[in-house]
Amino acid sequence: MEIFSSWYYDEDKTKKLTQDILFREVKRAENITIVSAYYSVEFLDILLRKVNRSKRKNCTINFVFNGFGGQRLYDQTNELEKLTSNLNEIGFQKISIYLNRKTTLFHSKLYFIKNDEGTIWFMGSANASKAGFGKNEELLVKLKTKIRNIQQYISDTITNSELIEYINPDETVESNIIGFFRTGSIYFKPYNHLSFTFSDFKLPDWVEEKIRNIEDRPRHTNPGKAWGSYNLKLSLGLKTDDDKDENVKLSLKPWSIETCYGYWVPNKYRYKVNESIKIKSIKTRRVLLEVVGLMANRGIDSLLEDYKNHIDDAKRILKSNNIEYHFDEHELFGKYRKFLERIVHKLSEPDRLDKLCSPLTSAGMPEIWEDNIAYKDFSESFYEYIASSLTGQIPRIVRSIMERLEFTSNLDSNEVAECFIKYFESNEAEWVDAYWRE
Repeated sequence: MEIFSSWYYDEDKTKKLTQDILFREVKRAENITIVSAYYSVEFLDILLRKVNRSKRKNCTINFVFNGFGGQRLYDQTNELEKLTSNLNEIGFQKISIYLNRKTTLFHSKLYFIKNDEGTIWFMGSANASKAGFGKNEELLVKLKTKIRNIQQYISDTITNSELIEYINPDETVESNIIGFFRTGSIYFKPYNHLSFTFSDFKLPDWVEEKIRNIEDRPRHTNPGKAWGSYNLKLSLGLKTDDDKDENVKLSLKPWSIETCYGYWVPNKYRYKVNESIKIKSIKTRRVLLEVVGLMANRGIDSLLEDYKNHIDDAKRILKSNNIEYHFDEHELFGKYRKFLERIVHKLSEPDRLDKLCSPLTSAGMPEIWEDNIAYKDFSESFYEYIASSLTGQIPRIVRSIMERLEFTSNLDSNEVAECFIKYFESNEAEWVDAYWRE
């Protein structure tokens, strides 16, 4: 028996865990079976390319992985089908890839290799990924002894898993609560907001207190505490942003559940949400292109002149009200020039413009189940939102859940959680897309 660790190793007892410990065993492999919670396609591709070309045609490949749900299941089956195709092209013909979706969280890590020297087992914590064999601290135990129970375990996992070619993401049935959560995608606000306001006066509190009640304000400022920020849109003769988060929330309400990680949207409703985002994006693009056109027509010099007038207004107001405060006009003017240059640069890049137009972006449900705190935060916010929506006009998505789980509209978040747990721990537990109301 040999023990391998990514970080805690020495020459005599524990050896260093690297990809090479698998690479050297698969060169003349007749059978490679990997049972792994998570994986990376890149790692698997590199590993199998280490098999000698003369061995590939007759080498049997079995992979069993943790299966996802919703949009991520589409992505997962597509990438694994592509991996199969790539392996076929380099000589492998006996490839079977399975996804285990029956267990709440399939978390095993097991490597079986049969070559012309015998059989080798690796068991431990390392996933079939580059991070699992070097970046993370992981432990693997290597054995050459035949263990019938381990062979039976592999057989059982394969029996209770599905070949990827037989999986139809549109017809999957979820029988546990994690599977249910996995059917959703998370929509969130991207970190690419483009601001058209500029405020670098940084007035001290005593100055803000004196000007708070002065009606006269520098031109093209936003309303707000003391003097609001200078707004480029006002300088261009446009309205300020008055169509932000509330309209996005309104369009999402029937189809999403707001959580601590963003809006959770089941796969069934993605097209509804995407259509709302598309409509909003078109409106935003129209505004941004109008800004681009007006800035080009005005020219940078004209826009700089307008900001200079804004600074002059501020100086005049301070002087007329006997407020002795001075700021560095040259520094402000230089910063504003860079502010304009950044806006022009961002709006001139097509890819950046596309991102700026989208009010929300989406990602598959993250695999947070091993992180107790993250999972707790997510699920609690999920149940709290449902409980808060059980009065007045109940959103379609919440009503769908109520009908299937058979609970009433007078529950708190803890009672909602109990309904979920009770249902998904019962023998009748299942969820399919058809349960979502149209």
